[in-house]
Amino acid sequence: MRLSVIIPTRNRAPLWRSGWTIKPLLAQTDPPDELLVALDNPDDDTLAAVQDATRSAPFPVRILELLAGRPGPNPASAIPDNCLFHAATGDILLHLDDDCHCHPDLCRQIRTLLATLPRAIIWLLCNFVDEDHRPLANYDRRDCRADMAARHKWPTLPGGIAQLPSNRILHWGPAWAVPRREILAIGGHCLALAQFHNSDTRLGNRLTQNGCSSFIGLIQELSVDHLGPTWHAKHKHDQHAIRESNGPFYGRIIANGGPNFWDSDWIRAAYRELDTHTNAPTI
Repeated sequence: MRLSVIIPTRNRAPLWRSGWTIKPLLAQTDPPDELLVALDNPDDDTLAAVQDATRSAPFPVRILELLAGRPGPNPASAIPDNCLFHAATGDILLHLDDDCHCHPDLCRQIRTLLATLPRAIIWLLCNFVDEDHRPLANYDRRDCRADMAARHKWPTLPGGIAQLPSNRILHWGPAWAVPRREILAIGGHCLALAQFHNSDTRLGNRLTQNGCSSFIGLIQELSVDHLGPTWHAKHKHDQHAIRESNGPFYGRIIANGGPNFWDSDWIRAAYRELDTHTNAPTI
């Protein structure tokens, strides 16, 4: 199964140069078939940083440029994600925030799981840490999911995942994997549901309503170290985005009303492929 890693990013040049996210992707035991990075109108040198960081990748790297300053009804991470969903060619989408540090065996584990669970969304366990991978105490309780699974005796399957019961559906997160056809079936992020960080916070709910089963990773290979506020405060990142994410709720609640972006002239016009490069050997 072809696997596309997709990463939206904005004004994170120092993060890309640090190698936090890209180094473990370059070290994968089973590399992805492509990496797509969407530049959400950065006003720093994120483009050059991404190009420098990915130049040695042994798989194709595709860099998308969003062409609209404030596309759609909100300023949003939903739009970069939708453009990435549209441009990807893999059977599997592995979504990572640009401040997620993954395990080098992650892609192999995801391929194996989704080969046996063809209609599943797999949420990666998030450990919120500082830049030295030290846990941030009392910052975010998502790193307690493994304990919750054990306490509530959620069904655990081979491969180190637990099936989430219907009353514990996850809605949205920084790191997850799903067959691309399942994203296409719901039309990607629904802009009418954009709330926190201007994203469709019911994405997971809409996937499960459409027939996906929801699972959470319980083992190290299915986890990410997610940079918490200490790094971002140090580098003075995201203050404007954080203020905007606390803004108004955009639009009315529409349970399954996302745009059919793969047929949409608007989405096709919302980005262009700015750069494609690979170090893969020629056979």
